[in-house]
Amino acid sequence: MENSLTIKVKQRPNLINEILNTLKRYDANVIRDLEEYLKQQCVESFNDVQANLCLLKLYELSSEDITEERENSTINILLLGLLEFYNVDFELYLHLLPSYSLSKNKKSSNEESNKDNKDNSDDDRASGSEHKNKSEEELSDDEEYMNVESFQDSVNKIFKLYEYLNSCNFTKFWSVIKNSKEADSYQDLILNSLIGENFEKKIKYSILKLIYLAFTNNNEKISSRISKNLLKNYLNLYDDVFFQKFISENEPYWKIDKKDPEVVLINNLNNLINDKDNKESNNEEKKENSENVSITITNENIKIEQLSRIIRNSFVV
Repeated sequence: MENSLTIKVKQRPNLINEILNTLKRYDANVIRDLEEYLKQQCVESFNDVQANLCLLKLYELSSEDITEERENSTINILLLGLLEFYNVDFELYLHLLPSYSLSKNKKSSNEESNKDNKDNSDDDRASGSEHKNKSEEELSDDEEYMNVESFQDSVNKIFKLYEYLNSCNFTKFWSVIKNSKEADSYQDLILNSLIGENFEKKIKYSILKLIYLAFTNNNEKISSRISKNLLKNYLNLYDDVFFQKFISENEPYWKIDKKDPEVVLINNLNNLINDKDNKESNNEEKKENSENVSITITNENIKIEQLSRIIRNSFVV
C-alpha cells in the first residue's frame, strides 16, 4: 500500500497546508480550522492523515479542555481511518487517543470503588453531613464518567470493526453491524457521524480494492477469477441487480465473466497494458524492419560475353 503520510491530499486548502508546514501545527488556536477541515473530509469522504494526526496531537497537548465536540471529532477521525483500513492510518490515530479510550476494566474497577465507599459510609452513619457531601461528589464523578464511558464504548466498537476488516473477516464485519444484538448501536454510531450513509459504500470500495490488490500483486496473469457468491458475501450485496451495478461501476478492473456468470474476473490492468504495449511495440518493430529492408547480393551470374567489351576497352586505354 502507498504511504499516506507522504501524500499531499488534493483537496487540502492552502490554510491547512500552511499549518502543517509551519510551527502553527503546535498552536492550539488552529484547532477550529482543523475541525472544520475534518468536516469537509467526512462530507467528501477523503482522509488527510497528516491533518488529522495534527488535530489529535493538539487535543493531546490540551487534554484539560476535553469536550463532547472534541470526542465527536475523534470518533469521526477513527471512522475515516476505518474507511481505508488497508493502510496504517487507523493505527496511527489510535496512538494519539487518550489513555482511557480502549480500557476494558475501567467500569468494573469504578463499580468496586463505589461499592467500597458505600460500605464504609454505612459503618459511619453518625457523620450524616459528611456522607451527604461524599454522595454528591460520587454523583458528579459518575456524571463525568458517563461521558467517558460513552466515548470509550464508541472507540471500542470502532476498534472491533477494524479488527474484523484488518483480518479480512468481512462476513463477520457485516454480521456485526447488520444482524448482531448490538447492530442498532453500531448503526447509530455510524449514522450519527459526519460520514453517515456514505460509510457502507466506501467500505465496500475499500474491500474491493484490497481483494484486487491481493489478486494482482506480483501476478503475471492478465486476469484472475473469484466466485461471484464469495464476492457477494464479502461485499454484503446479495441482490443480483445491485451486485451487477456495483461491479459495472468498477470496470474495467472487475467484470462478470460472460462465459460463466457465476465467476467474476479481476483484470490486472498493469499486465493488460504491458501486454498491449508489448504487442504494439512488436508490431512497430516489424513495420520498421519492413521499411528498412536492405538488399544484399549473394550470387551473380555473369557471362563472358558481357565482359568482352570491358576487357577490349581496357586494352585501348
